[in-house]
Amino acid sequence: MSQFSLPNGLTVVLLPWASLSATAAVGIRSGSRDDPVGFHGSSRLLNGSLLAGVNHFGEHAFFRATRRHPTWAELARDADSLCSNYNAYTDWSTQLYVMESDRRRVRGMLRLLGEIIRSPRLTAENVAFERERIRQECREFNDEPQERALLDLHRLMFPANGLGHPILGTERTIERITIDHLRALHRRAFVGRRMVLVLAGGFEPELVKPVIRQVFGPIRAGTSPPKHSLDFHEVKGGLHLFRDGTHQLHCLVGWPTPGVRDRRRPAIGLIRNMLSHRTSSWLKLGLDSFGHGYSLSDTCCGLEDIGWYSIYFPMSGDHLREAAQIIGRQLQRLREHLVSTEELDLAVTNLSIDTRSRFSEPWASAMFAAQQVLNLGRFIPVRQYLHLVRGFSRRQLRTIAREVLDPQRMTMVIRGPVNGLRRAQILRALDP
Repeated sequence: MSQFSLPNGLTVVLLPWASLSATAAVGIRSGSRDDPVGFHGSSRLLNGSLLAGVNHFGEHAFFRATRRHPTWAELARDADSLCSNYNAYTDWSTQLYVMESDRRRVRGMLRLLGEIIRSPRLTAENVAFERERIRQECREFNDEPQERALLDLHRLMFPANGLGHPILGTERTIERITIDHLRALHRRAFVGRRMVLVLAGGFEPELVKPVIRQVFGPIRAGTSPPKHSLDFHEVKGGLHLFRDGTHQLHCLVGWPTPGVRDRRRPAIGLIRNMLSHRTSSWLKLGLDSFGHGYSLSDTCCGLEDIGWYSIYFPMSGDHLREAAQIIGRQLQRLREHLVSTEELDLAVTNLSIDTRSRFSEPWASAMFAAQQVLNLGRFIPVRQYLHLVRGFSRRQLRTIAREVLDPQRMTMVIRGPVNGLRRAQILRALDP
């Protein structure tokens, strides 16, 4: 593994190992929380235009055509001659542009990826096409009760900043995004000081370094990304019910957490593993006692300054109180008692297996490393991360669980046929 910076500030991480494929990921430190945001989370430019979703819109438009490949058909044909897979993504803090190829075509892949990053072709026709695609994505999003519940959770936990609006934007906000907004976004964010390139898998470092310098070196340095400084202690929790026309209740419970720069962050992975992530986790086994363990899922996300951990479980209303009691008891168990040595050993083992398995693939490794460098400022190899995980004692885990899983900061969202649900009963069940 090697990490270095080009003169323009662009960070390069090379992760070579014996593999027939290689993945290149360019990460841009600009995500939905960086959409221009005004007071109370309303996303505005100085002229008053709502711009929630502009980073996601840019990701679509920039991956559509280039000056050398002026149509999607031409770009896709060349990409298909070099790559087995290619895509782009936007989350709360980053944009990612990712390509995968076999080890013989890595240099050609890097040149094409650099072309997309440096010289996207923005036309009225392309922008109109992508606007319609995003409009369809917004409608698909609104058809998914789990997605709407997760957005509810973010709006309630982070009401006064960009983390509380949808990554996609809304049909109303995307109508107001123009070519000029996208060009301004590209000028501001696609610069060396806000960019990282990760190459993972099968390649020869000394053969790709000249291509990286040639392709990505001319990118101007630009300015450093803005610093964010949310404090998870300041988030206030609560129980919120939303009537929806679904057959089942869609329930989310979540907590704000420290960001990735906090030394406690690796311990949250252990807490998550024991509580909700693995198949034999306490909550999955508990909810499985009445048929709902298989449908439980969780999310754990960390940005530079803050993160969140949430658990989703759909179920019928007649089981909600029992589920809340199980959740309350297991949270109390983590906060008030030392986990057994056996439980801690199993969590460390399962987390190690899961981490090593996931990052044995170049695609996952390149994407994760790019996001990590943009949020943390450096890349932490798997071996070093697992060493940090093993360093937490049972007492330290209890202390961190008490602080992170604080009932005062817990937000619960229930969407669906909520008529007849009694808030007081649910709150009592969650706090045994």
